[in-house]
Formats: sequence, C-alpha cells, structure tokens
Amino acid sequence: MSNNFEELPIEEDEERPSPSTEDKLNIFFESTIGPSSKKEQLLVMQNAPVAEIKFTLSQIFGIEMENFHLISGGRTMDPDDTISNYDLNEGDIILLIPVSTAG
Repeated sequence: MSNNFEELPIEEDEERPSPSTEDKLNIFFESTIGPSSKKEQLLVMQNAPVAEIKFTLSQIFGIEMENFHLISGGRTMDPDDTISNYDLNEGDIILLIPVSTAG
C-alpha cells in the first residue's frame, strides 16, 4: 500500500509587526499572601487576558491560581476580562489577595 501525499509549498512566515510600546504597560504586582509582601514588575500587553496574567503570577509567586484574586483599584479582576478593561496606567500596582475560605 502506497501513501501519496500532496506536496504543499512552504511559505516563510511573514514578518509580523511587533506591538508598539503603547500596547504594553509596566505594572507592579504585589502579593499580600504569606508572612511578608513581595512585589514583581511585569511588562504586560493591554489586550492580555487576566487569566494568562494570573497564571504567570502563580508561577512567579508559587501560589495556586485558585488561591488568589487580582485586585485593581478596589475591583476584583475577572479572569475572562483583558487588562485593558481596568484603565491601568504605567506603574500601577495590582494586588494578589488570598481567596477567603470563610462561608
């Protein structure tokens, strides 16, 4: 039995324009979880999903994603939103706070 495969041309990836610096923000993330607070600075895309940022932070801070919320300006950030929905500015601080285990 012989397999005949159609030969497809391989095209070079077109150069994609890199996002401008206007699409990125330097944001500080401060964890209030544990005996002492920790702060990290990340360069984030404004269209980045909150869930992706939360995953990255879980890796950096060593905290399970289910165990913390992100808070910006007193609002809990929804994982289904993008960072751009929170009117953040360069140098803003987002807090990581523990999920309450109370009823």
